[in-house]
Amino acid sequence: MCLTFFLLTFSTHSLYSYQQSSPLLLSSLHRAWSHTISPLRKLLQAFSRWDGVWYLKIAMNGYPTEQPTAFFPLSPMITRYLGKVIHLFLPDHKESLIVAGLLLANAAFLAALFFFYKICVYMYSERVANKAVMLLAVYPLQGWQL
Repeated sequence: MCLTFFLLTFSTHSLYSYQQSSPLLLSSLHRAWSHTISPLRKLLQAFSRWDGVWYLKIAMNGYPTEQPTAFFPLSPMITRYLGKVIHLFLPDHKESLIVAGLLLANAAFLAALFFFYKICVYMYSERVANKAVMLLAVYPLQGWQL
């Protein structure tokens, strides 16, 4: 939990200047949130970065230009409908879309871990599958650093 908090704080303060799309696309979101910065809004702003910005804009407005067509429409579509359900509990529509996107991404990650486990059990053994799933869950980017 402490590591997650550190990474969110680090990404909010240090990496914000390195990304190019977020300030352009989310400036209206940040302006709308600037009057009251609650801990929830600060946390949600930390998650609305990089490609998540595009997915959030597609979930809110559809595909307005050609550039976002690089993003597959299933995730924004599910995020939009799940955001409508979450909006019943959160007053801000944009906050509910970000929470819906986080829930969807984490559910997809858990499903991927499950299927990865099944494949590892089939190909190797349960002991190897347990270790592989644990390593993937702790550090999911390890596959790209080989």
